Amino acid sequence: MSDPVPLRVPSDTNLLGSLHTPHDSDPATSQCSAPPTSFRTDRLTVRLRQLPLHERLGVPNAGMAGNRADGRASASAPPPKGHTMNRRSLIQAGAGLLAGGAARALPPASPAEAAPAAAPTDGWTQTSFGYSWQKPWNLDLSDRHSSSGGVDRMWVYATDEPFQEGSSTDPRTEMRWKVDYTTGNHMWDADVYLPSGTDGASFVQILRSVHPSGTPATDIMLNIYDTGGGTVRRYDGTVLKTGAYDTWFNVKIAHQASSGTGTIKVYFANALVLTVDDRGPATRYFKNGVYNHGSGRAEARFRNLRYWTK
Repeated sequence: MSDPVPLRVPSDTNLLGSLHTPHDSDPATSQCSAPPTSFRTDRLTVRLRQLPLHERLGVPNAGMAGNRADGRASASAPPPKGHTMNRRSLIQAGAGLLAGGAARALPPASPAEAAPAAAPTDGWTQTSFGYSWQKPWNLDLSDRHSSSGGVDRMWVYATDEPFQEGSSTDPRTEMRWKVDYTTGNHMWDADVYLPSGTDGASFVQILRSVHPSGTPATDIMLNIYDTGGGTVRRYDGTVLKTGAYDTWFNVKIAHQASSGTGTIKVYFANALVLTVDDRGPATRYFKNGVYNHGSGRAEARFRNLRYWTK
């Protein structure tokens, strides 16, 4: 139970003089048929809890009084039936209540403690990783990438060249993770910032570098669109987040890959937002950056890049 909050009473207040009791005509023998419900001062009124009289005055109930071993009533026994409390006794009891503040308040009910939700990385091991760059083939990396304060910033224009001369793919500035896998549990983890205006660009994907003929080239792509303050979709379909522009948010993509069909889970701020099947067996790797399928300029920023396995 928390400590009682002390009551502040102005020094010029005659607290006891302002206590009102019924049958006030004879202070010496006044019966207390109903205890006071408030102490009134010039500046404040303190209301007593509506408890039985013996509780408000700190006097034990007769049914609760204990007996000593010698048969005599214990010191905490209540006054005998018919006992009359004079004004002085009542004032002293009431003043004690006021000074004690919340001393007799019942402790709040203790809510059942809920077990903390498991983090997506519980049971995983953070693992080192390397990467290479993919950027317009005719430009220096510094023309489309900067790094400062732990933040990697990547941008590209729809009119830029592809990453390889003669390629028919869209322009990009991306990190190509040098962690190729076919099976097992692998997780991409980073804080992402998507500036407003970026439209129709992929900012993270799992690319299937070796896959059976006729199967897709990616297991998943997360794209940003210029609607709803920045809408994140799986490819151009399922909406995963709105209001994504101009704010940092954490993204995790956990892939349980197998020799058959595996499972991909996507988390935003450690909350699960998507569970889907992958596209079947393949050798694949993670990529993040900006892969522009739209028009104009596209940009994405990343920090706290991490790779997890289990």
